[in-house]
Amino acid sequence: MPWETVPELSRQQVVRLLAELAARMVIAAGRDGGEFRDGDGSVGTA
Repeated sequence: MPWETVPELSRQQVVRLLAELAARMVIAAGRDGGEFRDGDGSVGTA
């Protein structure tokens, strides 16, 4: 389904889920003492 047809509420839920997933990845990377890749492909450290 095209992005434009997604209701605004669902769009906000998707953004919230992605933000939560990203936060969990950062926490997991920090716990392991490893690196994680940012969305743009650059490498960051937790």
